[in-house]
Amino acid sequence: MQNNPASNTVASDSDTSDSDNEVRSAVKKSSNLTETRSEADKGGSTGSQARCLEMNRDVDMNVTHHTEGATGANLTEAQEITVLSALIAHHVAEQVLQKVDQRIEERITEKIAISPTPKPLEIFSPASANPASTVSPCNASHMLRPSREGAQLRVQAVKAQHLSSVSQRSSLRRLEVPSEAASFASDASLILLKEAKTELHSEIKDYLRGKCLWYGDAPNTYPTVPSQEAVREYETKANPRYAPNISTPRFDWSRTFASSSSRWNSDLLYQLSTDFHSILGAKIDRLSRGEIAEGETARWRLSELPEGDRTVQSLHRILEERLRKAKYKYNGAKNSGLIFESESLVEEKPVVLKVKEEESAEIPRKVRVRDRKKALFQLRSGIITTKLQANKNPEFWSGIGRLLTHLGEEGMSEDETDTERVTAGGPMVVNRLKPGWRNVEITSYMDFIDASGDQSSLGYTRHLSMKTKNRSKNKTRGVPRGLPKNYYSAQWLKKLEVDEKHSLGIFPAEDFPEVTGNE
Repeated sequence: MQNNPASNTVASDSDTSDSDNEVRSAVKKSSNLTETRSEADKGGSTGSQARCLEMNRDVDMNVTHHTEGATGANLTEAQEITVLSALIAHHVAEQVLQKVDQRIEERITEKIAISPTPKPLEIFSPASANPASTVSPCNASHMLRPSREGAQLRVQAVKAQHLSSVSQRSSLRRLEVPSEAASFASDASLILLKEAKTELHSEIKDYLRGKCLWYGDAPNTYPTVPSQEAVREYETKANPRYAPNISTPRFDWSRTFASSSSRWNSDLLYQLSTDFHSILGAKIDRLSRGEIAEGETARWRLSELPEGDRTVQSLHRILEERLRKAKYKYNGAKNSGLIFESESLVEEKPVVLKVKEEESAEIPRKVRVRDRKKALFQLRSGIITTKLQANKNPEFWSGIGRLLTHLGEEGMSEDETDTERVTAGGPMVVNRLKPGWRNVEITSYMDFIDASGDQSSLGYTRHLSMKTKNRSKNKTRGVPRGLPKNYYSAQWLKKLEVDEKHSLGIFPAEDFPEVTGNE
């Protein structure tokens, strides 16, 4: 039977069409393989990697089968181009797979290099189902093969490395971050410090209120002012008899507290600072011993104050800030016409120790004694302030100032000049009445203060010498309350009843300042 050329042509075209379809299918699968491996590289999915491997095997089989079948046939130019395109696509897909594997290997190597001491990883072989030898991720390069098993092992290595780095960071965090107890202790110390500073400002408020200098009192209460004569005498002539008095402090509110503006205000503020420094130090000492006087406000947090907040300079700044508000209140009321500087607001002239003979009989003895004690306390405070400003043995003179502050005006001795008159050019004879209640050591310290100052600073004329004649101890005068025990005479205390001792509010003894000869 003779072959029909037309039928042969149709069969040949049919074979060619089938071959073209197979090649197109192979090229399409190669393209899908490339896209799938790109997705696997981005997402790192184990399922995508497995799909890549399966499609890779299908492409290999289809291309190989088609190529082998086409080698013995006469291919047209279009068929050859199609076959070559399939081979090229297969080659490109293989290169993409190699790059993906290389990228995965680089990523794992980078992650492994993060940890200096990675933990070893137990690797299980899927083929034998037996545990393989312990392999460190640093030596896991043999696992980087384009297979499902290799991908799973790589995922396990990365997870183990991640857990190891997290564990190390957690241990470092435990070392660096303070424990909960330490954090709580730090917060508690900050709270105590804040409460201590609050109590310090409350102490300053009470102190200024006692001096009639607190700006927050009743609206109609205003600080009084000094006489201009006293300010002029003190600033121009440096007359100590007209020095500002911390017992009843009076500021010149028309000027500032700087020494360049007002020496009166500057010196008075410094005296208040040293006075409050002594009072605060004594109270903190008592609080540290667990002692508090009856009726005294127990601010126990004061003992938590840092040393830097207890200095005279620090207290000076706080007092100046508070006094600025008092000055603002006074000047505001004055400018508004609420007050005017009448005689009732101006301080009386300072009391001079030397009293005229014709006036002495008219002034009651009790008033003269009180005025002299007040002036004596003021002058001794001025001597101590001068020594502290000169920074000469400040620790010793601070102790002397604390002692004088404890005694107060009532603790000063009585100087009598009634019975023996002063003659012109003759010596002034002072009959000093030593208080019977006071320890004799206190008298020695008072004499030491007087000897450390200029004779003119004690209120006597320079051409007069001073002699002291002791009288018998006066046991009837008032006794200051709330002093340390060693400030009182031991013999005098023995004569008191229990109720009398209790009414004094005696505090435990305090050490007297030690005189070293360098004062």
